[in-house]
Amino acid sequence: MGIPAGERICSKIDEIAGELWRTSLFLHEHPETGYKEFQARDALVRAASSYGFEVAEGAGGVGTAFRAERSGAAQGPKVAFLAEYDALPEIGHACGHNLIASASLGAAAALGSLADELSGSVLLVGTPAEEGGGGKLRLIEGGVFKDVDFALMFHPGVKNLICRTTLARRAISVEFRGVKAHSKESWKGVDALQAVLELFRMIDGFRSTMRDRTLIHGCVTDGGKIAGINDRAAAHFSVRARTMQDLEIAMERIRRAISAAEMVTGASATFVEGETLKERLPNRSMALRFREKLRALGEDASFPDAYEPAGSSDAGNLSHELPLIHPYLKITDRSISSHTEEFAEAAKSERAREVMILAAKALALTGYDLLTDHEFRRRAERDFKERIPCCSMGACDEEGGSR
Repeated sequence: MGIPAGERICSKIDEIAGELWRTSLFLHEHPETGYKEFQARDALVRAASSYGFEVAEGAGGVGTAFRAERSGAAQGPKVAFLAEYDALPEIGHACGHNLIASASLGAAAALGSLADELSGSVLLVGTPAEEGGGGKLRLIEGGVFKDVDFALMFHPGVKNLICRTTLARRAISVEFRGVKAHSKESWKGVDALQAVLELFRMIDGFRSTMRDRTLIHGCVTDGGKIAGINDRAAAHFSVRARTMQDLEIAMERIRRAISAAEMVTGASATFVEGETLKERLPNRSMALRFREKLRALGEDASFPDAYEPAGSSDAGNLSHELPLIHPYLKITDRSISSHTEEFAEAAKSERAREVMILAAKALALTGYDLLTDHEFRRRAERDFKERIPCCSMGACDEEGGSR
């Protein structure tokens, strides 16, 4: 009787754990910001090639992206492990993307080693510029995921969580133009700064009437150079909301406020809206299966508390295209926040190494089930097509149903 596939997957990851950790440390020691991750791309491409993957660089027309694929013995679903590897300015891998990349590399390598026994394909997709660059949006537009059936990744954090959502987000930059005048003849001018201040006042006025978890944060990017009547002033706002519908409601209120500020002050406005990050929709069946694998490996994960603080991510957009999971695994305690120097230190710790290996195994085992368990695939596809929530407002019971 042969060795079970799950044992072989875990043994393969243990076998290459040293290589995976060296890759992770290399990325950590050579941090590169979005769309500049050339060393990271090259390191991951070399590693994927050495594990028998066919690699296409520049996936989707993005220079630092890649798509590596290892085909099975017959046609079947395509399961992609997502590698993020961009760093933050000045503080490097303070979000732990070095661990995301190495864990996905390990999962792909281990599952790919069984390719001759499988129907379907195993992919490792390099997705640059998650930190503010919207890299996955460009890859979606470039067709990188058009034939992919399922996507999996993990993210380091301060708690073990499955089904964690994110908020939809869009930025808007506004510039007001007025008429400059000397302060002694201010009636001859139109003060652009007054228009910016009116805009802030109106947003503050309707903020309390917005839907739950709608967040609007702004800053003045140009308030003029001297005290007086200035002919130019500008502001930038980041708008987050629980759903795309709520986001559009908030954006429309801001557009109306801009028009009202024009009418009140006489200044004229132009504004530019940035790219949209959609709310993340974790796949319920896949998330629960990932937790089963974690438990079998001696670890566990919980559902987020209601109103768990959440940011925004380009993985949200991908979750609207295909079934995706994005669980979090703890590399440090709750006293440390991500995007800090302390979290960057944690991302190269011994605990981080253990989590990288754990994540690679749980991801690979979940991916194996997607390739071999038709009923599991059917449930995951149903959850996606019917938009069945992984949990409701971040609160779930032990079986994953909303409560």
